[in-house]
Amino acid sequence: LAIAWAVLGFNLLGDGLRDLLDPKVSRARG
Repeated sequence: LAIAWAVLGFNLLGDGLRDLLDPKVSRARG
């Protein structure tokens, strides 16, 4: 279960970083 939480948190963190670094990508993704 801890691994699932770690993966989920990592995905959310990655999305946030991608939004900060590449706003265009987040807009294109919707």
